[in-house]
Amino acid sequence: MATLAQRLVLFWVLMCICMMLHFNYNLSGLFYGIDLKVPDASGSQPPQLIVLRLLFNVVPMAFAVALMYGAQRWLRWTVFVASGLYVLAHAGHLLGELRHTPPDYSQWLLLTFTLLLALLQAITAWRWVRAAQ
Repeated sequence: MATLAQRLVLFWVLMCICMMLHFNYNLSGLFYGIDLKVPDASGSQPPQLIVLRLLFNVVPMAFAVALMYGAQRWLRWTVFVASGLYVLAHAGHLLGELRHTPPDYSQWLLLTFTLLLALLQAITAWRWVRAAQ
């Protein structure tokens, strides 16, 4: 049986995989002739993209590495709070995706799974916090 910290490492890594799949699903429309260009796109990447990549790619991998080497109280609380914020972010993103027309059912399934994964991660992070008390 995996420890709570090991489960959290796996959850953070799976979260990164989900984000890669989400991006891949968006690009897969190119193969079917779907125009993916954002209206009014200028040809340059917006600065917000750097923040999104940091928050949803780099930070989860950094947490996975930190969890393999530390179990300090501040780390446990940081992971728990971050996990809760990721639940909110994924819930908001799923709700936004549900409003798109035409619907993209593959994205709905992936983002629903990602939200459930984030919920499991937050519950596990809370248990990890409580285990240190």
